[in-house]
Amino acid sequence: MKIIYFNFLVISSFILSACQATVIETMSDTAIVEVNVDHSKKNIYLSPTQDIQGHGPDSGSAESIGALFWRGNIDAAVIESFYLAAKNGVNKININSIQLSDASALYLTNEHSFMALSDALYSGIKRQQSALTQTEWQQFWRRSPKSGTLKDWVNFCELIINR
Repeated sequence: MKIIYFNFLVISSFILSACQATVIETMSDTAIVEVNVDHSKKNIYLSPTQDIQGHGPDSGSAESIGALFWRGNIDAAVIESFYLAAKNGVNKININSIQLSDASALYLTNEHSFMALSDALYSGIKRQQSALTQTEWQQFWRRSPKSGTLKDWVNFCELIINR
């Protein structure tokens, strides 16, 4: 038995078929819910990186980049981060064409692409280094290899993660 605290209560019929939830107590806008799970049901709970069909998040999304960093797949995380940057720079590109040997300038075409890259890398690296503050990130960002290759960015990210 688990007791879960919600600020609001939303239970879909899909979840109700998998478990039995009972509101034990309510206080203002907070409810205490008792959940009894039927463990004989399979594939009920999705990982935060999967949709209902079992697919992961879209390539170049914050969820995907964060999951790649969390799993330690920094090469793929950097490629997806640059894919996101290219999309924000209005550069139409196929993610499969991005290589670590590419110059980062191919994908960093305007201020929006730089901002998207910074946000993606910061949130991804923060999954590995939860103590990384925005101020620390800004200091690292100033020393980032803006004119290097994507492999230089991988090394940059690994340096921050392993500090």
